[in-house]
Amino acid sequence: MAGMEANRKDQFRRNPRRVYSSDSSATKGKAAFYDLTNTTIALRHKNVIGAAPNSESFAGVFTDDLTRAQMTTIQEPGKSGTVAKCLIGEAVATAPARVWADQADGKFYTGGIDVGRGSGLLLETVSADELGEVWLDDGNLDAVVQNLATPASGALSPAPTAVGMTILDGTAATGGLTYTLADGTIIGQTKGFIVGTAIGASQDLVITVTNGVQIDGATALATITMNAADEQAILQWNGAAWQLQSYSGATLA
Repeated sequence: MAGMEANRKDQFRRNPRRVYSSDSSATKGKAAFYDLTNTTIALRHKNVIGAAPNSESFAGVFTDDLTRAQMTTIQEPGKSGTVAKCLIGEAVATAPARVWADQADGKFYTGGIDVGRGSGLLLETVSADELGEVWLDDGNLDAVVQNLATPASGALSPAPTAVGMTILDGTAATGGLTYTLADGTIIGQTKGFIVGTAIGASQDLVITVTNGVQIDGATALATITMNAADEQAILQWNGAAWQLQSYSGATLA
């Protein structure tokens, strides 16, 4: 009976789900996120919104274009797999290819790290801004990618997402950039940073790690400094500290 019940629930999740969207301009194929800012707690996992800075609780994929706030359907991930038509934000010439929902614009891109809710396997080649069939992944962690254009200087804004990969475009930078990585909340939580476009004017991005250790698990990790294209660092929260998993080009201190 337990197995039948689990299968029934999974079957429900694999079918389009009726939800209320407070996003009046949602687009077919873009990611939908649960509205965790809703002041009515019971509605936080019933109402969905389109992409917004730090929208990390992936709900599924909109199946229709909307012109007002209304009831609608989303395709959501399920353990047996769901194939959804997703809006791909870049040209992908080789398939299958893994893609991730971007919390800022709701499109799907390559370049993420975690596999979970918000990631999927693109099953066909596509041009930029074209719908493509994606086998949606499932899991406990939200797996998102964030394309973030840096400010001219100072603290990164909007702030990087708490999970997934942040891809930085530093074209606008004319001064130093900073970010403080706060402690994680879930053991196994993964966070990555990669410089997609070099930090302008030969400036640096200095990431301060509140509690961090290097790959050896013993040497303290206080800061990560990046500036050139393709420099990157990936960290995982172990319950007490962010432990560096890998890095390339970045300076550690």
